[in-house]
Amino acid sequence: MEQENKKSGFINLEKFPLIRKKLIRFPVFLIIPIGYVIAGRFTGLWHPLWMFFFLIPIHFQLIFAFSAKSVKSFVLRLPIVFIVVPLFLICGFFFNLWSYAWVIFLLLPLYYWYAAISSKKDK
Repeated sequence: MEQENKKSGFINLEKFPLIRKKLIRFPVFLIIPIGYVIAGRFTGLWHPLWMFFFLIPIHFQLIFAFSAKSVKSFVLRLPIVFIVVPLFLICGFFFNLWSYAWVIFLLLPLYYWYAAISSKKDK
């Protein structure tokens, strides 16, 4: 029974502590700003490159997700909001799809609804 709880589909809870430890050691808070300045200096694309700063909260939200003790907790902790907002901005800034891109925000309730239903099936 406990072995089934540790492995659910493609999510293997036994590897979470190792993944979390590697994510904590990765210096994303240094790499992103340095990469932003270097890329901005050489390309002059300061405006779209600022969106790389979304990777910092995504990184720390992933650390939080990998500290989960169950599949349901892991799925509900994933940084979906930090992925949907940059996706909306990319659609707007690069493709000028502001009037249609709002539909992307419908992914949030759909994701959490699906996560809640699928986690009930795992019990």
